[in-house]
Amino acid sequence: MLVLAVALSVGTAVASVGIGRTAALQIAGDLAATIQNEVTLSAGSGADVRGGALFPPDADARAAHLALVETAGTRLDVDAATAGLRRVGFETDDSRRPAVWAVSEGYLEAIGVHHILTWAFGADNTQPVALVGGRAAEQLGVAHSAGHSGAAVLVGGHNLAVVGTISSTARNIDDVVLVPYSIGVTVMGGDSSARMLVHTAPGAGARVASALPAAVRPEAPTALTASRVVDLSTLRAGVDSQLSRLTGMLGVVLLLITGLLIGNATASSVATRTAEIGLRRALGAGSSMIVRLFLGEGALIGLVGGTLGSTLGAWLVVGVSATYNWSTVLSLDLVVIGVALGLATGLLASGYPALRVSQIRPAEAVRVE
Repeated sequence: MLVLAVALSVGTAVASVGIGRTAALQIAGDLAATIQNEVTLSAGSGADVRGGALFPPDADARAAHLALVETAGTRLDVDAATAGLRRVGFETDDSRRPAVWAVSEGYLEAIGVHHILTWAFGADNTQPVALVGGRAAEQLGVAHSAGHSGAAVLVGGHNLAVVGTISSTARNIDDVVLVPYSIGVTVMGGDSSARMLVHTAPGAGARVASALPAAVRPEAPTALTASRVVDLSTLRAGVDSQLSRLTGMLGVVLLLITGLLIGNATASSVATRTAEIGLRRALGAGSSMIVRLFLGEGALIGLVGGTLGSTLGAWLVVGVSATYNWSTVLSLDLVVIGVALGLATGLLASGYPALRVSQIRPAEAVRVE
């Protein structure tokens, strides 16, 4: 039973750390596939907006030319009061008036909007058009259509033809009217509150973020600041450390409990074998020999239990990884440490009872029934 107790505690410790490391790798990978490939660029503390322009006309192209950048686009949220959005020839409820985003062609690509007229949002081909989200179309009384609806909306005095209703899985744009970026800048009188959305290759967010401000505004890189993106290696190290620490505590607690069980069992063994110990002492066995006898028993229990527990813990890590389709992270060092923990637990738990039994007087011990 003591061997099984050691095996259970060591196996739990090995499995906890192993599963924690495996889960940390999986979590870091999942995060890398989401936040690690998206960077946002906006006005920085050293903004130098010349003539009301935060982003140059070719900002999207400059960002897209960076290595590891897949898509880049700018967006400017047009103030509702300034936009004064309404449909031509239709009474719009002011309380249900949709939001207006002025976006570039690159931004539409970045958020997954595919439409035959997205080219009309390009810096070189700006046209007086608008794309309307699903609920925004209902609020404006526009029929759902992938093409020209025949309706028009007014945004800051600009008459824009509604060329279709759209949806996107990347951003919630159901309640939004999308207009060309240059028109939004004209309506707002500048783009100081604009921001750029950049999608990179998986895991490249940190490297792109560091180079992006200088690539877009080389003459004034402090005018822009990139969203903080944690490097993937740092992210993995942090997640691994926290999960290993948390799950490893369970194994440590079980090892302490097991140590107490071994110590109690060894103390009980001393009490029941007092006569035997006295006889051994009377026949010439020294106190050191008695100590070695009980330490050996404790070490054997810990070694066998640690070996069994490390083996079971390793198989548990493999089993959990297979169940959730994770890549198993299990080093040989962890298994060896599990065996060493079992041995150390056995030795430490039997140390105090062994010292006590070495102090028993032979004459008194042989009289104990």
